Amino acid sequence: MNESRINSKGVHHPKPKLNTVGALEGSVSGKAGSRARPHVSVVRCSTRKLEKYDNLPGSCKAILDCLRYSKLITDDTEEAITLDVSQTKAANRKDHKTLITIEYETVPCRKGR
Repeated sequence: MNESRINSKGVHHPKPKLNTVGALEGSVSGKAGSRARPHVSVVRCSTRKLEKYDNLPGSCKAILDCLRYSKLITDDTEEAITLDVSQTKAANRKDHKTLITIEYETVPCRKGR
């Protein structure tokens, strides 16, 4: 239960206070650009495998562009991210999926800030 929604008489406020910090903002403090590169992992699960060095990396271009446009990553270059692309064979078409994992290195806060 959210204690900030209860007034002094114990009655809930009809409208909760909104969180002004977004879900992905404010988690790491420090200068912009001082963070380590995020690690992006893409796993393609399909009944048909793509060629490992030709088609598989190219199939991730649209995914990386969407991550960049949604500002989950700063850029899709080798300098900005580390990328791991793999594939697994699915038993049938119902099991087709793409698993995307983004791991950000957390930078500890400095004392005195």
